[in-house]
Amino acid sequence: MSEVIGKIKLIKDVQVVSEKFQKREFVIETDEQYPQTLSFELQGQNCDIIDAYKVNQEVKVHINFRGRMWTSPQGEDKYFNTLVCWRLEPSNAPVGGYDPPKNKPTEVKNVAQEEEDDLPF
Repeated sequence: MSEVIGKIKLIKDVQVVSEKFQKREFVIETDEQYPQTLSFELQGQNCDIIDAYKVNQEVKVHINFRGRMWTSPQGEDKYFNTLVCWRLEPSNAPVGGYDPPKNKPTEVKNVAQEEEDDLPF
């Protein structure tokens, strides 16, 4: 698993590949010394997670790498890579997607002290 942060440049429509498979592509541009333009793919039920975002919005893309080999009719092996997005969030979201509340101490109760036990020792 990896993460990439960048601004959304393009959001494509859902493509229905088969009865059981659909995908949706989107493109982001990273904000680095040498910006990269990267294409990602959403698959299946994740195709709609990008609906909450707009072009030019900065996002954090959580991805898995997928790759496969294909042999052409001429017998030549070709290799393809896909960056599959499985989670998308605003880029200011914390790593891991959860920010515990601050200034709220967590109280852990010792259940053994609160309950009477009937053990002979």
